[in-house]
Amino acid sequence: MVPPRHPNATAMVEKERASQQRVFELIRSDVVRFMLALPEGVTIVSGGANGVDALAASLARQRRFTLVEHLPRPEEHGGRFGPAAYARNQLIVDDAEDLYAWPSPWGRGTWDTIARARRKGKLREVFEPWVRVK
Repeated sequence: MVPPRHPNATAMVEKERASQQRVFELIRSDVVRFMLALPEGVTIVSGGANGVDALAASLARQRRFTLVEHLPRPEEHGGRFGPAAYARNQLIVDDAEDLYAWPSPWGRGTWDTIARARRKGKLREVFEPWVRVK
Protein backbone atom coordinates (compact mmCIF):
# COMPACT_ATOMS: atom_id res chain seq x y z
CA MET A 1 0.00 0.00 0.00
CA VAL A 2 1.29 3.44 -0.92
CA PRO A 3 1.19 5.91 1.97
CA PRO A 4 -0.92 9.03 1.37
CA ARG A 5 0.97 12.15 0.31
CA HIS A 6 -0.88 14.20 2.90
CA PRO A 7 -1.92 11.86 5.70
CA ASN A 8 -3.82 14.52 7.67
CA ALA A 9 -5.74 15.99 4.74
CA THR A 10 -8.88 13.91 5.24
CA ALA A 11 -9.10 14.76 8.92
CA MET A 12 -8.62 18.45 8.16
CA VAL A 13 -11.27 18.42 5.45
CA GLU A 14 -13.71 16.68 7.75
CA LYS A 15 -12.95 19.14 10.54
CA GLU A 16 -13.51 22.06 8.15
CA ARG A 17 -16.72 20.49 6.87
CA ALA A 18 -17.94 20.02 10.45
CA SER A 19 -16.98 23.61 11.27
CA GLN A 20 -18.80 24.91 8.20
CA GLN A 21 -21.90 22.95 9.20
CA ARG A 22 -21.76 24.33 12.74
CA VAL A 23 -21.27 27.87 11.41
CA PHE A 24 -24.29 27.53 9.13
CA GLU A 25 -26.39 26.21 12.04
CA LEU A 26 -25.47 29.30 14.09
CA ILE A 27 -26.15 31.64 11.18
CA ARG A 28 -29.43 29.87 10.38
CA SER A 29 -30.60 30.23 13.96
CA ASP A 30 -29.80 33.96 13.95
CA VAL A 31 -31.54 34.54 10.61
CA VAL A 32 -34.69 32.70 11.70
CA ARG A 33 -34.88 34.70 14.96
CA PHE A 34 -34.30 37.96 13.06
CA MET A 35 -36.90 37.21 10.37
CA LEU A 36 -39.54 36.13 12.90
CA ALA A 37 -39.08 39.42 14.78
CA LEU A 38 -39.71 41.60 11.71
CA PRO A 39 -43.04 43.42 11.56
CA GLU A 40 -45.59 42.76 8.85
CA GLY A 41 -45.23 44.67 5.60
CA VAL A 42 -41.46 44.36 5.30
CA THR A 43 -39.79 43.95 1.91
CA ILE A 44 -36.85 41.54 1.81
CA VAL A 45 -34.15 42.14 -0.80
CA SER A 46 -32.09 39.04 -1.55
CA GLY A 47 -29.31 37.99 -3.88
CA GLY A 48 -30.78 34.55 -4.48
CA ALA A 49 -27.65 32.71 -3.34
CA ASN A 50 -27.58 29.48 -1.35
CA GLY A 51 -27.45 29.80 2.42
CA VAL A 52 -28.74 32.98 4.07
CA ASP A 53 -30.28 34.37 0.87
CA ALA A 54 -32.29 31.20 0.25
CA LEU A 55 -33.31 30.92 3.90
CA ALA A 56 -34.40 34.57 4.08
CA ALA A 57 -36.34 34.22 0.84
CA SER A 58 -38.11 31.10 2.11
CA LEU A 59 -39.02 32.78 5.40
CA ALA A 60 -40.15 35.90 3.54
CA ARG A 61 -42.52 33.79 1.44
CA GLN A 62 -43.84 32.01 4.54
CA ARG A 63 -44.51 35.35 6.25
CA ARG A 64 -45.97 36.78 3.02
CA PHE A 65 -43.43 39.60 2.87
CA THR A 66 -42.69 41.27 -0.42
CA LEU A 67 -39.58 39.60 -1.82
CA VAL A 68 -37.19 41.15 -4.33
CA GLU A 69 -34.49 38.80 -5.60
CA HIS A 70 -31.54 39.96 -7.66
CA LEU A 71 -29.85 37.02 -9.31
CA PRO A 72 -26.44 37.42 -10.97
CA ARG A 73 -26.70 37.78 -14.75
CA PRO A 74 -23.45 36.52 -16.25
CA GLU A 75 -24.84 36.98 -19.77
CA GLU A 76 -24.75 40.74 -19.15
CA HIS A 77 -21.07 40.54 -18.14
CA GLY A 78 -19.47 38.56 -20.94
CA GLY A 79 -20.53 35.24 -19.42
CA ARG A 80 -18.44 35.88 -16.30
CA PHE A 81 -20.01 35.14 -12.94
CA GLY A 82 -17.70 37.29 -10.78
CA PRO A 83 -18.57 40.66 -12.34
CA ALA A 84 -22.23 39.61 -12.47
CA ALA A 85 -22.21 38.81 -8.75
CA TYR A 86 -20.66 42.16 -7.86
CA ALA A 87 -23.22 43.98 -10.02
CA ARG A 88 -25.95 42.00 -8.23
CA ASN A 89 -24.48 43.08 -4.87
CA GLN A 90 -24.82 46.72 -5.93
CA LEU A 91 -28.46 46.17 -6.90
CA ILE A 92 -29.14 44.72 -3.46
CA VAL A 93 -27.65 47.78 -1.79
CA ASP A 94 -29.43 50.18 -4.13
CA ASP A 95 -32.83 48.57 -3.47
CA ALA A 96 -32.50 48.21 0.31
CA GLU A 97 -33.12 50.90 2.87
CA ASP A 98 -31.09 48.98 5.48
CA LEU A 99 -28.66 46.09 5.24
CA TYR A 100 -28.27 43.36 7.85
CA ALA A 101 -25.69 40.74 6.92
CA TRP A 102 -24.58 37.28 7.99
CA PRO A 103 -21.26 36.68 6.23
CA SER A 104 -19.49 33.37 6.44
CA PRO A 105 -15.80 33.27 7.29
CA TRP A 106 -15.17 31.52 3.95
CA GLY A 107 -16.98 33.72 1.46
CA ARG A 108 -16.25 37.07 -0.18
CA GLY A 109 -19.55 38.10 -1.76
CA THR A 110 -21.32 39.14 1.41
CA TRP A 111 -18.28 41.14 2.50
CA ASP A 112 -18.43 43.00 -0.81
CA THR A 113 -22.11 43.81 -0.22
CA ILE A 114 -21.29 44.96 3.33
CA ALA A 115 -18.61 47.34 2.02
CA ARG A 116 -20.99 48.75 -0.58
CA ALA A 117 -23.74 49.27 2.02
CA ARG A 118 -21.28 50.90 4.41
CA ARG A 119 -20.23 53.41 1.73
CA LYS A 120 -23.90 54.33 1.16
CA GLY A 121 -24.69 54.58 4.89
CA LYS A 122 -27.11 51.64 4.73
CA LEU A 123 -25.24 49.08 6.82
CA ARG A 124 -27.09 48.47 10.08
CA GLU A 125 -25.51 45.33 11.50
CA VAL A 126 -23.15 42.51 10.64
CA PHE A 127 -23.92 39.29 12.50
CA GLU A 128 -20.98 36.96 13.01
CA PRO A 129 -22.21 34.09 15.18
CA TRP A 130 -19.39 31.93 13.82
CA VAL A 131 -16.87 33.71 16.06
CA ARG A 132 -18.32 31.48 18.81
CA VAL A 133 -17.15 28.34 16.97
CA LYS A 134 -13.94 26.91 18.43
